Amino acid sequence: MQHDFGDDYWAGRADYYEITAMPTVAGDGVQDVWPVSWLEDDYQAHRLVDSPIAISLEENGPGDFTATIVAEEDVPDARLCLAATLDEHVAASGGGQSHLPYHVVHMMTATGGDAFSIAAGETARVNKPFTVQQEWDYESMGVACWVQVAGGVSASPCPFVDLPATSRVLQCAFVPAGATSIDDHPHAASLSFLAPSPNPSRRESRMCFSTLRAGHARLVVYDLTGREVATVFEGPVSEGKHAAVWDGIDAAGEVCGAGVYFARLVFDGREWTHRKLVRLR
Repeated sequence: MQHDFGDDYWAGRADYYEITAMPTVAGDGVQDVWPVSWLEDDYQAHRLVDSPIAISLEENGPGDFTATIVAEEDVPDARLCLAATLDEHVAASGGGQSHLPYHVVHMMTATGGDAFSIAAGETARVNKPFTVQQEWDYESMGVACWVQVAGGVSASPCPFVDLPATSRVLQCAFVPAGATSIDDHPHAASLSFLAPSPNPSRRESRMCFSTLRAGHARLVVYDLTGREVATVFEGPVSEGKHAAVWDGIDAAGEVCGAGVYFARLVFDGREWTHRKLVRLR
């Protein structure tokens, strides 16, 4: 999540994370990093760490998102954060423009997150609608959810200054805006791809998409490395709503392990969007 000096949340977030300089990345701990690409190795390493929870996000309508958190272990004394982001350019401190693809334009929870606890085996659903401002390009927006606890280690490779780590992110999720049905979406496109359900899942996941015209659709599941795991659907489709079910089996007939996967929808040879899938043990 990105902030700039001019947004409504900079002061509160800077105070919460003890940020004193820019550019700063607040994640598993706080790192003062430039360029941000230096964090890629850290990102990849954290993808392999087991988490006690799984998070999924579903869009119910414009500005109306529900986060679902499923716990496999007890998680006491945590903080839950929900933030709406916008891909936009903002004024840079040295003049000109700076591109922020995940600029926070609205915190749906408190600036430092809401108090959150969950017991093993429980499922929590959090719904915090927000008003979409006229000046926001809704199709360039998204919503992020993460759960963090106190502690953490700053693992930045920055040769300058590492700031103190104040939190450890247990799990996070992000969904782009525009996952509502075509009939309800204010910026209707020729196709929409809804979030998989149930998600997270231990067995089957149902995926629905809608088209305003006939064409050829291909729905593929792939893993974090980009490897294709299974083709869920491929063939001609008519105008209207369609559904397919992934049973958690890969192309070789093996049961896929627990972890994060993505469903990619290709329509008439063009990749339209993808949705995150979480499989539980």
